[in-house]
Amino acid sequence: MENKRSQRIVNYLRRIWGSPILKSVSRALQSARMSINRMGDIRQSNFVEALLAFSLNLIGFVGGGIVTTLSPMFVEHPWILALYPPILTVRGNLSGLYSGNLSTMLHLGLILPRLRRNTDYYLNLNRAIFFLTFIDTIIVGIASFIFGLMFKVSSFDQLPIYCVVPTISCIIANSISIPITLLVGIEAYKRGLDPDILVYPILSSVNDVLVSFSFAAVSILILADRWGFYLAGSLFLIIMVYCVSLFRFHRKNQFFSKTTREGVASIGLASIFGSLNGIFISGRAEQMSEAPGLVMLYPIIIDGLGDVGSAAGSMTTTSLALGYIRSLGDVLKRGLRELSQIEAAALLMHLVYGFIAYLTSSLIYGGGSLTFLTGVAVASNLLGFLSISLLAYLTAYLTYRRGLNPDNFVIPATASFSDFVATNSMLLSVSILRSLGL
Repeated sequence: MENKRSQRIVNYLRRIWGSPILKSVSRALQSARMSINRMGDIRQSNFVEALLAFSLNLIGFVGGGIVTTLSPMFVEHPWILALYPPILTVRGNLSGLYSGNLSTMLHLGLILPRLRRNTDYYLNLNRAIFFLTFIDTIIVGIASFIFGLMFKVSSFDQLPIYCVVPTISCIIANSISIPITLLVGIEAYKRGLDPDILVYPILSSVNDVLVSFSFAAVSILILADRWGFYLAGSLFLIIMVYCVSLFRFHRKNQFFSKTTREGVASIGLASIFGSLNGIFISGRAEQMSEAPGLVMLYPIIIDGLGDVGSAAGSMTTTSLALGYIRSLGDVLKRGLRELSQIEAAALLMHLVYGFIAYLTSSLIYGGGSLTFLTGVAVASNLLGFLSISLLAYLTAYLTYRRGLNPDNFVIPATASFSDFVATNSMLLSVSILRSLGL
């Protein structure tokens, strides 16, 4: 009975519209249904991949735990806290620039999904990253030193420390993380996953551990005796000669020149925010030394907020490069639709971050408050995710419109601003929760 009724409706539509129009409508409805199903698959895929990416930030607890071992020296040597946040910012800037270019070039075929005998683009990307690491760490070291003098955190005789420690720490971390990043990008690409979502969070988490370990090791080496400082200074000179040689021999390469020129402009300016973060944190030296859970949680908080911005920005730059979106309205419409899934995963994982910070600090150091650490983690995310994402969308669109490479600007800008926002959100959350007696 129902089939006969359906057939009568179809026959009626054929008489009114004609078979060609009916077929067109049918095809349109089928396409719409397929688009809706595909949109649901994309949304589900974005949530699952984002959840996987944010779960990798748990590796950052290792980095935070390493630096926590230096907590007895925070008050006596405030430059440790003054340098750690900007070093994490440098790590985020360079990781973002590298992963953004890598994922986009994998999509465009400019970098091959293999480790050996890759393209010149890949080799020059690596060279540019090492040169930018040297320049950026010098900028952030001098900026931190100047701010330290202004806020009475540093003294004139500590200028070599502010230059040597960031450079060595970040160069060591990048030397290990670059091949790891390519392997992650290759595996994600081969398995049909989105490198735009996965590469940066994995790279940032691995680099957190590497740069925290090298930072702690270099700091201990310098504080041990003068021979340790001389050894660190010698290593700094070797790095300087190598990086200057890279620029001298490859500056005429168009991609190397464009990447370093745009990278210095974006990262150098953005690193000032990281230097301010260090001053803000060092001003809470006593509070940080008394609450090791906060030190463990800090790199996770800035990673989490940076991951939201990087995923939003990297997907946008890829869509612009492939021609999927053209106008600012398209960028915002597509971006905000994807952001809901990414933020849902981020919020869930920030609850986990707070719990893990409480559990770890309680087992190792004793004490701590689950409500306090979880509240700090969640509040920091909620206060910053929307502003970071909007910054990523606007930066991607404006740089693309001006003929620049968005990958050289989007993630460095969002990483630096997210570090700044996350730092101040965390400190604000700490103050509010402490005032409530938590």
